Formats: sequence, structure tokens, C-alpha cells
Amino acid sequence: MCLEGLIRYFTPSDSRVSSTEAYLYAAGVVGFMAINAAMMHPMLLWLLHISMKIRVACCSLIYRKLLRLDLTTGKASEGLVGHVINLLTTDAQRFDMACMFVTDLIRTPIESTCIIYLMYRQIGVASLVGVAFLLLFIPLQAYLGKISSKLRRKTALRTDNRIRLMNEVIQSIEAIKIYAWEEAFGRIIQKARKKEMNVIKKMSWLRAVMISCVKLNTKVAIFLSIISFLSLENGLTAAKVFVIFTYYEMLKYTLVDFLPLAITFTLEAYVSLKRMQEFLLLPEIENSDGVNLQVIDDKKLMQTKGVFEKIGNGHQTYIKSETSMDQIVTRPEVLVSMNDYTAYWRSSEDEAVERKVLALKDINFSVKPDSLTTIVGTVGSGKSTLLQAILKEISPANGEIKVSGVVAYASQEPWLFEASVRQNILFGQEMDLRRYKQVIKCCQLKKDIEMLQHGDKTVVGERGTSLSGGQRARISLARCVYQQADVYLLDDPLAAVDAKVAQAMFDECIRGFLRDRAVVLVTHLVHFAKHADHVCVMKGGRIAFQGSYQELKGGVNEFEKLVESGEKADEKKKEVSTTFENSDGTVLEPLHKDSIANINLLPYIDGIF
Repeated sequence: MCLEGLIRYFTPSDSRVSSTEAYLYAAGVVGFMAINAAMMHPMLLWLLHISMKIRVACCSLIYRKLLRLDLTTGKASEGLVGHVINLLTTDAQRFDMACMFVTDLIRTPIESTCIIYLMYRQIGVASLVGVAFLLLFIPLQAYLGKISSKLRRKTALRTDNRIRLMNEVIQSIEAIKIYAWEEAFGRIIQKARKKEMNVIKKMSWLRAVMISCVKLNTKVAIFLSIISFLSLENGLTAAKVFVIFTYYEMLKYTLVDFLPLAITFTLEAYVSLKRMQEFLLLPEIENSDGVNLQVIDDKKLMQTKGVFEKIGNGHQTYIKSETSMDQIVTRPEVLVSMNDYTAYWRSSEDEAVERKVLALKDINFSVKPDSLTTIVGTVGSGKSTLLQAILKEISPANGEIKVSGVVAYASQEPWLFEASVRQNILFGQEMDLRRYKQVIKCCQLKKDIEMLQHGDKTVVGERGTSLSGGQRARISLARCVYQQADVYLLDDPLAAVDAKVAQAMFDECIRGFLRDRAVVLVTHLVHFAKHADHVCVMKGGRIAFQGSYQELKGGVNEFEKLVESGEKADEKKKEVSTTFENSDGTVLEPLHKDSIANINLLPYIDGIF
């Protein structure tokens, strides 16, 4: 209206607008634009703030779900890394655009109705012709938005598959390079990427069609409205033309530009929401450890004894703690108790067969304070699964398990994050310098740290790639031992080092530093069971025999076979030749001279040439 009055003032044939009114019209044009800018930008900032909160909340929810996820189910374990990465990046970001445009679904009908009414006051029935042409495209836009959401789901699934393949290739890159499999795996990844790109191209063509419609239909609607207005024998002035163009520009802004985007982004966010819902509904392990994942209490800090070190801004400060870490508390008679415990591996393909894959069967097991329990058995007998059950990473089908006190765990495959050696050992705990030095010594890491360029402040690579296998295993063990726990679960930590270092770690760490703690040691080195208070022999997911070392050796044939096989393996190592030991404690296995001729060098030759 202000624009129409301003144009009429500059029209020579129309002298009904005075100079004062023209200034008022001009002030109205500028003022309404300023009001629009003053209201629009704070609203956009508020929408961005809300979208950021939603995205962060979804990422936090996914992280907390991962802490409770039951990894025994097929849906949770198959391609989990790629799926979670896609949820945290692509799917979570969909809420940013959806929050920006979801208000247009409400604003567009109201604003469009007001604009159509004002256009009707200007050119009458002719305005309805152009508006009807625009409205005809709304069902098409909704249909194209629905197709876009389907393509978005297909793209997400294929992106999950590609990320899973890339993660597996990166983890196995050493073997791929050794066997010169780069081209083969490159073709596999290229094929997965091609499938993903096919769907992305379809989405791009679809968006091109939608944008073309946006650019074209507004111009056609203006042409139809002006032709209809002239066909009704009405006079067309410059003021009416400018006003009609302005109204259609506003209608294009709401009805044509932002409504299709609002529909598309809302449907894509709905697809992402469904994917997150599917992930959040996956089975969880039993939450009976008293840890509240919804509230993080920063006030509960671990108290230390003696001198500990705080590091900040490159400076070292030594402060003495006020309370004791080793304060004597009343401990229960039994720390871990399992009664008729039975668990199964579950299948994602058929829920009816979930109880046919046995994990553990009729386990009766207990751990007492200040005791060393050794679990032995053949490969695949269920030793590591028993530790997973104590950690409550497996949901029981029958029986019960009770765990009292704090549990520390050292996995069979050591895991390190990209930080310094000290940070990998402390793992977020306060530095107790006396305990830290004791842990370094008993885990046989002192010489290794002295050889590193920056000592224990040396930054290891991703997954500890700059360290050897023996060093990674000992750092993982040191992280577990440094924790103040009542029960220490050690999953074969002596297998990655040679016999000399393994014996020193067993004597100084397990029997020495942890002598007043409950330790559950899984090992293939049966001769270490001589010093255990309790020995369990696993077979087929069951505890076949348990008792003291002398009882089992004198009356259990299977245990005697394990002992004999261990002794023969030790004798064979001595007969072969002298072993060569790295500085990190790992052993270089010597070769039989008869076996050198049997080595196949073709993969390595192919890789060179």
C-alpha cells in the first residue's frame, strides 16, 4: 500500500498524492522493512539456538544409549561404527534445517491468505487466476518431497555401508598393504560409493526440478494475472504493476520458495528421527549398577593420598591430598556371585533361534576379596565371555549375578586413544604420583617410557599405532591397575609379551601390587595357575571343573592335559633357539630351519613389483 502511494506520487497523470503523503509513504516503506529485519534476524537466531540444542541433545542421547547397548544382538553389532557416525553427523544435522523451516509450515498459510486478499483488492478476480496456478504446484511439491524422503533413507543406508567398509579397511590397512590388496578393496569401496552416488544423483535431479518449478511458476502466475486483468477491460497503471509484482514476490517468498524447502527438510528430519528411534529401541543391558546416566555429578571426585600431580598450562604443581585412597572399608565376603547363570547369543535374523546359540551355561562362580582366581581353557571355551558376564555386558536368560564393589577391566585387545602415555594410563583420574610410579614399575613400563622421546608425555597415535603390541598391552593393563577397584578382571594380559616379561608382570603386578585385591585372571599359560587360590577350567561355555591347583592336577584329566600341553610348548620354545626380545618386551619368534622353505613369498613379491 505504501509502495502504491509512492508510485502514484511520481506518476504525472495522477496528482492526488501530496508531498507530505509521499514522505509518509516513503517512511512507511523504509519503516516496515526495518521492522521486518528487526523481527526476522532475532527469530532466526532463536531458531538456530533451538536447533543446536536439539542436535546436541540427540548426540548426547545416542552416546548414553551406547553405554547401555546390548552388543550381543545382531542389530547392535553389525555395522555399529558406521551407523553411529552417520547418526551423529548426517542425521543429527537434519534437525538444524528442519528447525529453521518448520515455522514456514504454519506461517505460509496465514501470510499467503493475507497477500491474496490484498491482491484481490488491487486487481479483483484476476488475482485468483495466478494464485490458482501456484496452488496447483503444491500437491506436486508434496509428492516430490515424499520421494525425496524415500531417497534420503536409501542414501543413509548406503552411506552406513560405505562408512563401515572404510572403517574395516582402515583398521586392516597393514595387512592390505602387505598382501597388495589395495586395488581389490579399492574396487569394493568404489562399488559401494557408486551405489551411494546413484541415489544422490536422483536426489539432485529431484531438487533441480523443484527449483526450476520455483523459478518458473511465479513468472507464469504474474503473466496470467495481468492478462486476466486486461481481458476484463480494466486499465493497467504502473502503480498496479509494481504492486502486483511486489505481492507476487512476497507470495513467492512464502508459498513457492520456503514451503517446498519446509516440506522437504521436515520429511528428511522425520526420516532421521525414525532412524534414531530405531537405534534407541535396540535392546539394552540390565541397568543395575546404580549409575545414573541422566545426571552427572561433578562434586563426586576421587580422593587421593600422598603426593599427586596436577598439570595445567605446561606447569607441574605438587599438592598433598587431605584424605586417604587406601582407607580401610568394610568389604563383603563375596564380591562376585553367579548362581545357575545362563546366557545366549541372540540373532537379529530370527528371534526364534536366539536361545540356540549358547554363550554360558549353568555357571556357578564366586570371587572373594584378597583372592586370585585363574580361568583357563581352550580357545573358544568361554573365558572372555565369562568376564563380559561379570561386567554385565551380556543379558542373562536364567540365573542371577551379583557384583559388589568397583570393577576394573583390562580387555584382551588393548585399546588406546590419541593422547599421551600418561593420559592413557590415568584415563581421567587424578595423578597420584606414588601410585603412578608403582604401576609403571610393576607393569614393566619403566624402560619403555625412558626410551620414548618425551617420556610418558609422548603422544601415541590413533589406537596406539606408534607403539608395539606388547607396549599397548602393558599400557592397557597399567590403566586397569591404576584404577581404585575391588575386583580386577584381566583378560589374558600376559599373552602379548615374552615369557620373561610375563613372569615379571605376574610376580610384581598380579601377585605383588594387587595382592590385597580380588583378581580374576584369564590366561592360556596354565603354569601361572599354581599360585592361584581358585582355578576354573572352562569348556564349551561351562565351568567343567573348579578348585585349587593341586586338586585339579591330581584328579582332572583335562586340566592335566592343559598343563602338559603348556609344558611341551615351553620346552619346544627352548629347543628351537634363543629368543630375541625387543625393547618393548615383545618376542621375535625364531623360525625352524625346516619351515623356511615353506614360506610363500609370492604375495610379497607381487606387492613389490
